[in-house]
Amino acid sequence: MNILNLKALHHYSAPKDSLKKKAMLFLINNMDAKKRLTTDADKKIVPFYKEMYQSGLSNTFDFKEKYDNRLVLDPTSAYDLDANMITANELIENVDLAFKAYQFPWAKKIPFDDFCEFVLPHKIMDEPKSNWRKFYLEKNKKLIDYLLKNKIDDPLEVCKILNDSLFKRYKFYDKLQLPYPNLIALYQNPIGQCLQRYSLYTAMARSIGLPIAIDFIPQYGNYPGSHNWVTLVQKNKFSFNAGEKWEPAGFGGVKYFRNVYSNSSNTAAKGPMSNPNVIDVSKEYTDRNIGNLTFGLNQMPPKALYLFAFGIGKEFVCLQKAKIVGKKAVFNNVSYCESILFVGYYDGDTIVPLENPFMMHGWTKNISYLTPTKNIVRNIRLFRKYPKNGFVEDVFYNEVTGAKIQGSNSKEFMAPQDIFTFKEYPENTDTVEFNNKLNFNYYRYLPNATGQVNIAELHFIFDKEKAKPEEYYQFDSSFDNLNYLYDNNIETYFASSSKQNCIWVDRSKSQSKNIKAVKIIPRSTCNLIQMGDNYELFYFDFGWKSLGSQKATDSFIDFESVPNNCLFLLKNVSQGSQERIFICENSTDTDTADTKQYFW
Repeated sequence: MNILNLKALHHYSAPKDSLKKKAMLFLINNMDAKKRLTTDADKKIVPFYKEMYQSGLSNTFDFKEKYDNRLVLDPTSAYDLDANMITANELIENVDLAFKAYQFPWAKKIPFDDFCEFVLPHKIMDEPKSNWRKFYLEKNKKLIDYLLKNKIDDPLEVCKILNDSLFKRYKFYDKLQLPYPNLIALYQNPIGQCLQRYSLYTAMARSIGLPIAIDFIPQYGNYPGSHNWVTLVQKNKFSFNAGEKWEPAGFGGVKYFRNVYSNSSNTAAKGPMSNPNVIDVSKEYTDRNIGNLTFGLNQMPPKALYLFAFGIGKEFVCLQKAKIVGKKAVFNNVSYCESILFVGYYDGDTIVPLENPFMMHGWTKNISYLTPTKNIVRNIRLFRKYPKNGFVEDVFYNEVTGAKIQGSNSKEFMAPQDIFTFKEYPENTDTVEFNNKLNFNYYRYLPNATGQVNIAELHFIFDKEKAKPEEYYQFDSSFDNLNYLYDNNIETYFASSSKQNCIWVDRSKSQSKNIKAVKIIPRSTCNLIQMGDNYELFYFDFGWKSLGSQKATDSFIDFESVPNNCLFLLKNVSQGSQERIFICENSTDTDTADTKQYFW
């Protein structure tokens, strides 16, 4: 035991401090191998958070372009062992303040083991050190006085009040990819992604004695990516979003994990459990249809079996190791959410599927295999390589809902005639066809009541041609880049927020005035098919197999004679990095226009 540890323990040598000594032993015994950002790295990071928070930027601000190249952290020197950076006096102050918080009415009933794990630790994740506990305790003084005066001792109610106070200050910015700064600087500049918010909330809550943990799923069940949230660890556990509106965390995954301070000894594990400070808490999420997943084995596998999910692109996400019982592989406490998984093993660093993927069908607890039927093929039409970003693209797509296509013989659109109203943005196509014999001199796209126009492409299609560039106009000429509407590039877009604006075309000098269709592509995250780019299609058959590549000549791409009943992945070979698994269904085997992509 080093001098730091001896000094910290000796401080609690009196009999009255026996519980504090036990708590100090918990911290010291589990400090091995823990790392955190150094103070020098913190000094480089803090100014960025301050500048970002005070700038008042919106979520469309391009952090990577403006800031990313200004900060370079050397991973070999930016982190150091926790034990090398913290002093005995700092550990003693942390323990004393944690026990002070342990005396609050809402904290008194916390079991000592939970107190040690979820209140006592001097760090939340791997943030730079600071005397955050003392800082937060002082910042929460008015809140503590309010709670004591009003005799509020329900931990859940205290969590809610604290949550609402954070929500008023925090700025969510999902493009900020920096490590987060020390917890005092983060409080002063509360901006960042979800994990920054959850770490900030956890520190605020633990400073007043609330046993808060950060839980996570390593992969959504049917959407790309992982997610974290916070949990009040008590008899009636409650998980919530911390900073968003007060409601239970509804994020769905196959397995649920919790970050803890104590170290496990399972160093040979794979996936999340390879982290000694992570535990499997799936069985606690009783509302997520938890059960065991069992597979029969024809023969003993060559190596340990694991359950895998699909990540972004060709990434596999390890979820859990199987328990072999006789001739069965059992995965305990699995959430039967809608998801696509497979069972496999590691051959060195390579993941080898034992069989083809299967789909879990939610509450029925049924599974079905995606085994390619190569003797039954079909044609498919694809419009995307990655699902919509609901936080961003849904906004732009919803702005199309209620918009109209109108015709008139008056340039001022006196007494316009409705030709089509978008009840919603047309999924799995971008062209709306009309069956009419109307011949107007002028046609327009009239935005919905919001007046918002965020469109990447807008083509008016007539009997034999599209409207020409010189025929495009807008009512409010103060907005630039009208040409982006017909440049066949989804990365550019026309944006207008004027309620007086609309897009119109002048066909008065054209022989072809009968409108046949409108092609519309809202502003997006550019995961649609891009004309001129090359795409390669893969299907899964004990691993990814290529079905060939081709150049896109339109806003969709067709592939012929692909196997039925299988899992697909479409890669843009020319650019981009986001791809996600999907299945494909047609209303008929021959009508490619009716192909439906379902991303998972």
